Amino acid sequence: MRTLSPAAFGLMALLCGFEFGSIGRAQVSHDGLHQSQFVSVDRDVRLEVLDWGGHGQTLVFLAGLGNTAHVFDEFAPRFVNKFRVVGITRRGFGASSRPATGFGAQRLAEDVMAVMDTLHLDRPVLVGHSIAGEELSYIAARDGNRIAGLVYLDAAYDRTGAEIIALWKEWPQGAPEPTASERASRSAYQAFSRRTRGYQLPDFDLDQYDKFGDPPGDVPRNIMAGVLAPDYRRIEAPTLALYAFPRSAKELFQAYTLLAPDARRHADAFWPRWQRQVQRERERFEREVRRGTAISLNGATHYMFLSDAEQTASQMWRFLNGVNAQR
Repeated sequence: MRTLSPAAFGLMALLCGFEFGSIGRAQVSHDGLHQSQFVSVDRDVRLEVLDWGGHGQTLVFLAGLGNTAHVFDEFAPRFVNKFRVVGITRRGFGASSRPATGFGAQRLAEDVMAVMDTLHLDRPVLVGHSIAGEELSYIAARDGNRIAGLVYLDAAYDRTGAEIIALWKEWPQGAPEPTASERASRSAYQAFSRRTRGYQLPDFDLDQYDKFGDPPGDVPRNIMAGVLAPDYRRIEAPTLALYAFPRSAKELFQAYTLLAPDARRHADAFWPRWQRQVQRERERFEREVRRGTAISLNGATHYMFLSDAEQTASQMWRFLNGVNAQR
């Protein structure tokens, strides 16, 4: 286990989806989009669970480090015609409980399994974005009989590796932050996000921070401090890993044209190194996961299910149809 410097942690905030802070409220309602309930997973800890409906085998969506399950409110319903689709907001975020402890990969994975037990989810397919890869890898390697498959959405990384941590520390700085006017309304903020990040978060996810506030600062830090090296060789379930693969600095840094000249030169030198790191992570996954399929989505952002929803869903459907055929 490794701890990250403040600079590296700031980079993880970017990669894992921190969108904290007050943003003008949206005039959007998602009543009827899903059912919401709370499941107790530990003493005085309840997790918000969204149920988008559907029938059949269950898909369980797990969000990245800076989001709630509502980040999937626009993507998850694509699958309700063949699956029951649910999502879990991990402890510390949104409407879920905010305890002082329990943020290591093992405890967070146990939270997911506690929800599976309570809701009697029979061998679901787990779909995890970003840091949720920690929960997916832990469950599959240690309790693989509990699941039917895994889908990593830019999530299959070894976050304990010296090489990736070194790259995070060198990540180019200088990306623009939203101005006061861009934070004043939801539409202005979403336009800023599309322009500088290549995607926009669902209003429903941003609403959670209006309602419940940001998580305590030590929550994401403790999650990052509690990451574990993935034990890929012990994963027996069919597994799909989608990787966001940049082919240029402009694809890796969506705000490239807005960077200062020095930052742009840094980005030009940096992106091939990050591309090689992604390729190494993919090759290790392919080498060690016996029933794994790894696919690079060229030019996709880290939030591939938002920026490249059609391509992401297409790859997932191809994989899920194979899992169903095996069942």
